[in-house]
Amino acid sequence: TAGTVTIADAKAGSTTDAATISTVTLNNYGNSTISSNALSTLNLSGTAGTLGLTTGLTTPTNTTLTMNLNKLSGTNTITDSTAAAGAGYKTLNVNSSTADSTLVALNFADVETLNVSGDAKLKITGANTLTAVKDIVVTNTAGFDLGTAAIGATVNFTGGAGDDAVVLSTGFEKAITMGAGNDTVTYGGAA
Repeated sequence: TAGTVTIADAKAGSTTDAATISTVTLNNYGNSTISSNALSTLNLSGTAGTLGLTTGLTTPTNTTLTMNLNKLSGTNTITDSTAAAGAGYKTLNVNSSTADSTLVALNFADVETLNVSGDAKLKITGANTLTAVKDIVVTNTAGFDLGTAAIGATVNFTGGAGDDAVVLSTGFEKAITMGAGNDTVTYGGAA
């Protein structure tokens, strides 16, 4: 209705039972939700609203999510809304290919590894919630802009061949590699 898509697996919200919906494709959608603890692949394109993901299981069997983006735009914050603390996705693989994409924010509080690949630029315009992230690895050849929020002081960041942009927190203490391209590093200052 009015662009809103609601997908709920038969086991949606269960803390013990495995779901079956593993792949979802959305194109030109409004504020939407997906509830499936089996979700492993998201294909997103077109003008989009917010997207909330709920996995349900207290002890997840699937901790990796792959998002394939193609010309995605809009008010499209993507949030892992898993209720159980620490039970969200641990690895997020984002592939931006064919045409450039823009996201408002990635809110994945449990993600420890963020991998960004593809051949089309991905730009995040707002502030992400990636509080547990330890490693960010960019192999995207067109460039990746991580947005306005600073990454943590001990996060490993490896840029790719494109034009990458990252904001470092105050007292940032890691050596980062930006790779090729016309890169932008915003430094938060000394501790």
